[in-house]
Order: sequence, then structure tokens, then C-alpha cells
Amino acid sequence: AFLYAAVAGFQAGFYNFRRGFADAEAWRGHERDVIALLGSPAARAWWARERERFSPGLVAHLDELLTATSNVSHPSADSEER
Repeated sequence: AFLYAAVAGFQAGFYNFRRGFADAEAWRGHERDVIALLGSPAARAWWARERERFSPGLVAHLDELLTATSNVSHPSADSEER
């Protein structure tokens, strides 16, 4: 229920931003928050199951962000492997 509520709130903000009702800098912060929220394996599994409950535009946007962030190397993770 928490993830659904968080992503549903993000969806409302997504369309407000697209309509010009939100500041770009503040919006980027919200994007970072939702990507961090969906970053765990359990949350990614939830997103794979539940993504169709959201608008196609939001799904495409979040999928793009999640793909971009999953390809980023995190220095702390790299140093732990050594």
C-alpha cells in the first residue's frame, strides 16, 4: 500500500510538472526520491507487477529513469567488491 500511495502521488506531480506547475529543480529531487524508493529488489519486483495500474506516460518515464540508474556504477559498491 505504501509503494502504491507513493507512486500515485508521484504520478500527480509528474503531470503537474509536465503542465508547468512545478519547478524543475524541485521536480528532479522528487525523481531522485522515487527512484531511490523503487531501487530495492523488492520494490523493483513490485513495480514489475503493479506498473500497469499507472498511466502509460508515467510508466515510460519511470522505466527510463530506472534503466538509466541501474546502469550507473556506484563507487561504494565497486570498492566493496575489491
